[in-house]
Amino acid sequence: MKILIAGCGDLGVRVATKYLADGAAVIGLVRSADSAARLARAGIAPWIADLDAAPVQLPGNTFDLVHHFAPPPRTGTTDPRTAALLAAIPHCGRLLYVSTTAVYGDHGGAWIDELTPPAPGTDRGRRRLDAETQVRTWGASIGTETIVLRVAAIWGPGRGGREPPRTPSGTPTPVNRIHVDDLAEVCIAAAARAPDGAVYDCADGAPTETGRMDESKRVRAQRIRDELGVTPRVAAQP
Repeated sequence: MKILIAGCGDLGVRVATKYLADGAAVIGLVRSADSAARLARAGIAPWIADLDAAPVQLPGNTFDLVHHFAPPPRTGTTDPRTAALLAAIPHCGRLLYVSTTAVYGDHGGAWIDELTPPAPGTDRGRRRLDAETQVRTWGASIGTETIVLRVAAIWGPGRGGREPPRTPSGTPTPVNRIHVDDLAEVCIAAAARAPDGAVYDCADGAPTETGRMDESKRVRAQRIRDELGVTPRVAAQP
């Protein structure tokens, strides 16, 4: 099995390590020599490519599976990096894209799930929704199955421990989180058995209260438990 992990940072290394243990061939796409050296030390075959400098060259003509973890640019309402990556992939069996729960926008602290229509209220959310749309359109055009994960705030080693970043004090609002190791497990499970076109919210289902945030919602994230068999650990309450 030949796997490409685009944007192979902390999450990508965790996912790649699991695949390598099962005997898969994994290539990690990064944009710098330092990142490539880090992957090589972890036993992951590195490939250096800049998604901001199209056309992008990839190693080989086809992949069994692509994990797309590369974030969009920090400005704008579209994601040209996703466009560059997809244009460089002639074919793959499945592609899993890691998006964000920011695509849902503000819901005033109400519970949401995968049936809630996306309505991003920030450019960050709009960039991610644009990437989701690109992925689905591309997959349908070439016969590649696609899966989207909408991820809450990630916590774990090197990510500030159990506490998410706080905004200035104000009315407490819910913050949804998922541990990076649990997210890696979801990525593996979804890539293996999620149906084509599936969307999964990724959170521990137990929002904590913190300082006033720009957007407020509670992410139920029951589908990853029911369909993928992943029960995330719950972050400690502040």
